[in-house]
Amino acid sequence: EFIPAQIVSWNQFKQTFPDALVLSRETGFSRPYGDNPYFGYDQVGTPTFFPVPLDDPRLDAKARVLTVERDGDYVAFPFSALEEHGVIHADVGGAPVVAFWQPGTLSALDQGAISGSRDVGAAAAFVPVVDGERLTFEARDGAIVDTASGSTWNVLGRAVDGPRAGEVLAPVLSANHLWFAWAVFRPETRVITGPE
Repeated sequence: EFIPAQIVSWNQFKQTFPDALVLSRETGFSRPYGDNPYFGYDQVGTPTFFPVPLDDPRLDAKARVLTVERDGDYVAFPFSALEEHGVIHADVGGAPVVAFWQPGTLSALDQGAISGSRDVGAAAAFVPVVDGERLTFEARDGAIVDTASGSTWNVLGRAVDGPRAGEVLAPVLSANHLWFAWAVFRPETRVITGPE
């Protein structure tokens, strides 16, 4: 069974879930968890470590994407488009979806030490409905805001400020991939680069 999962910064996670349990690094043996054995692997324009039968000119093989599947409809939101817009509304599988992006999450594949990697941001998809009311979101000065109440939301789908503070959007089954890792299995995927 697939469940929604996000890659977010430790800071974003602990701000949202200050009382959460965290796995210990004390595993009984030494492992350099902050080191990346695949230095530079997510650099756009570089080859994969193995041949991939992907001849798709829509995106570079190493483009980072947020993918969503609903009722047999497959879509990909490139991180580059999400970074540009902050929020993208779309219809996926006949239902509304909203994709959020926020900066602050480092690439685990960029530099040898993850702490020195570039900020690729974090992305996730949600059902833009709370208590039966369909919400519209937009990016305002780097924040995700619902236009009806002016409340501010984070990339984890939680209202963190304003009249809706404390409310939570239902996540849509989504994942973060490099384009080749998704498109080779789902070549029929629609690529969404802006508001539909």
